[in-house]
Amino acid sequence: MARLGIYTGTIANDGLGDTLLTVAIKINSNFLEIYNFLGNGNDLGSSTIENLNVTGISTFESDLVVQGQTTLGIVTATTITGHFDGQLNTPGHVYYVETGGHDANSGTNSNQALSSIVAALSLASNGDTIKIGAGVFTEVFPITIPKGVHVVGMGLRSTFIQPTDATKQNDAFLLNGDCTVEDLTVGNFFEPGVGFKFANNANTTNRSPYVQRVTVLNKGSTTSVDDPYGYDSSHSPPTSYKAGRGALIDGSVVSPTTLEPAMLFNECTFITPNNIALEMTNGARSEWVNCFTYFAEKGIYAHDGAVGLASAGYLRIKTPSLSGSTPQANDELYYLESNYTSATYSQSGTNLTVTKVGHGLTVGDRIYADFISGSAFDGFYYVSGYTDVDNFVVTAPSATTSGNLSYKSAIGFGTVVSYDVSSGISSILGKGEGLFSVPTSRSGKTVTAFGDAALETSIKKFGTASLKLDGVDDYAKVTSNADFGFGTDDFTVEVFVRPDTLITSDKILLDMRSGLDSDGALHIELTSDDPFAGTNYITVGYGNTTIITGATSLTLNTFTHIALSRQSGNTRLFVNGTQDGSTYSDSNNYGISKPLTIGSKHDGANYVSGYLDELRISRTARWFFSD
Repeated sequence: MARLGIYTGTIANDGLGDTLLTVAIKINSNFLEIYNFLGNGNDLGSSTIENLNVTGISTFESDLVVQGQTTLGIVTATTITGHFDGQLNTPGHVYYVETGGHDANSGTNSNQALSSIVAALSLASNGDTIKIGAGVFTEVFPITIPKGVHVVGMGLRSTFIQPTDATKQNDAFLLNGDCTVEDLTVGNFFEPGVGFKFANNANTTNRSPYVQRVTVLNKGSTTSVDDPYGYDSSHSPPTSYKAGRGALIDGSVVSPTTLEPAMLFNECTFITPNNIALEMTNGARSEWVNCFTYFAEKGIYAHDGAVGLASAGYLRIKTPSLSGSTPQANDELYYLESNYTSATYSQSGTNLTVTKVGHGLTVGDRIYADFISGSAFDGFYYVSGYTDVDNFVVTAPSATTSGNLSYKSAIGFGTVVSYDVSSGISSILGKGEGLFSVPTSRSGKTVTAFGDAALETSIKKFGTASLKLDGVDDYAKVTSNADFGFGTDDFTVEVFVRPDTLITSDKILLDMRSGLDSDGALHIELTSDDPFAGTNYITVGYGNTTIITGATSLTLNTFTHIALSRQSGNTRLFVNGTQDGSTYSDSNNYGISKPLTIGSKHDGANYVSGYLDELRISRTARWFFSD
């Protein structure tokens, strides 16, 4: 409306109407009533004026549109639209970051936006929100998010955060308790940098850090048309760099009083070529909902840590049905394997030499021994000596004669710190929750190479190297071990194979037979059905008998995943996750201890030419899928 003039007359009652006189009286006390009384008391409803200056307290009960300059004191309003230069009375503060901002600004509205996230976080405290606009933001890494602060971008395709060149190997975000990160992408950082980690001494009191609708987008430094994400980039700073990681949830760095050492991820995508997407250790926990990983060396990698939660972790084991005395401090608690193993022992003084073919034990292991005959007493024993693969020594002062025994190996054990009678929980001094500590003296298996068999670092499926075999006289061998004696139990044998030659005669990938072709053990072969053109497909044998014949031809110079798995008496062959050949009804007894020959027949013949990687043998059934 146009500027309004009000004529009030010259005397209080000059015939021009009491309504206008009343307006004049009210004009300095309540702005709104001017419009209510104009028009003989009728409310004008929504109003549009050109300029508005109010210095007192104003309440607008209907819509008010101001087209020009407006100066207000204290305003009560349901909704304000358009540009607003001032401080809104909202819960917590909101700080704005824009590519066109400046760190000298207040950051309290979009017209006073800051230019860096770090500057905004330096102002924020519990309950505040950082709103990041669209664009690319180059920040000094790491970015530490204080407790209870919410960082929100404009969308994972709109807001991109990357490090400065000097900080490109640092972590991206360090999270404190109760904070959130939403709707953005972070990337272009390198190993050993991680996208999301706990800040040191992070303390969650209400809820765990929450990351949603976020992409971690990394590449190795060396890319090509064939390797657009730099998967094969070597890590040799400052010349070349491996891509950075996704998230590390490490319970050892949080506060001892934290609610839980957890992070929550929802609708996140982690692109971490040849590196770890999500790693958890030392009692950590994660919720991973509607999330994806791409090109990762390990998608989700959970493992025990050395120090546990808050670097002072105890293993908590519930043992509610104990009979007799309860555990006391400094007692040892054992987790035993399910079945007894039969053996003999010979006594010499206080030493008992236990004989069991392929026992698989080493110095420091524990057993529970049930002496069937002889003079030794039943109980727990410490393996004090290793003679060879078939003999080990324990100390038993009670023994005076030799005899027979059955024993169970301790899968894990630990020293009791305390025991809670009401809950039945024993606290064990050791590694992370849910695991007994395994003796640190337990060693891996020794693999002996023959011919020119060697590790090749330039060609591998995962990790740093594969086993290269020339097809002439190369192979590797592991001596007889109880881990390879499956008996009648379930098992899985798997390996990645990269043949480099079409074969015209059978070659042996893996052979678990000992000395004789007829020995009751597995062997997995590369087989050809064309003595002239050459082919590569898989067959599986038991002794002299072929039990599974595959039909999938392996591609040259490409890694193919091969897996053989027995579950509940049925053995299946899988090629790249798809069953190949028929199911074999398997009641075979695979013995108590077997050797392993890699890349040739057990007696050194039928050599494979190519590369093998990621060989894994498990005494359990596993399932495999193509996608």
